[in-house]
Amino acid sequence: TADELTEHYSWAEVLVLVSEFEGFHLKVLEYMRLGVVPICTNVGALAEVIRDGENGFLVSKENCVRECANHLEALTLNRKRLRKMSLASAQNRSDWQEAVKALDSALSEKLSSLKVGN
Repeated sequence: TADELTEHYSWAEVLVLVSEFEGFHLKVLEYMRLGVVPICTNVGALAEVIRDGENGFLVSKENCVRECANHLEALTLNRKRLRKMSLASAQNRSDWQEAVKALDSALSEKLSSLKVGN
């Protein structure tokens, strides 16, 4: 359930997600809504959500292990920066809610016009 996902994800401060080939991980948005700072390889459409150095980090596929470790160390040593990035990460939630508002409205209107059982 949504509540179980929230409980499961809420313990984390940072999400490390490395991949060579991805379109877009919804998991990133799920974590970010809770203020978790993502560190992800720069693949697919993640750059549309992660503003490198502001609400998360994008790392290269070639050097992802070293870059992830560097970012983790930096955030461990600078908890104030982690908190600032966490707040920016959580702000993404309202950005995405605003971005999909028109789509949600159109889908809701269409669904309400459908007859049950047809």
